[in-house]
Amino acid sequence: MSQILSALAYYWARQQELDAEIKRREEYVKQAEIEAGESPFAARLRAQGLLPL
Repeated sequence: MSQILSALAYYWARQQELDAEIKRREEYVKQAEIEAGESPFAARLRAQGLLPL
């Protein structure tokens, strides 16, 4: 229980900084996905109707 409370206290003390870092990482992943494009495997699944359009 003390580890949970310590983790929460750490987050609350640095909430803005941590939230900004999480947002930065999410944006990086989105951009990397756009740059990488669709994988051939996903394209085959989509062509077979196994993935949504």
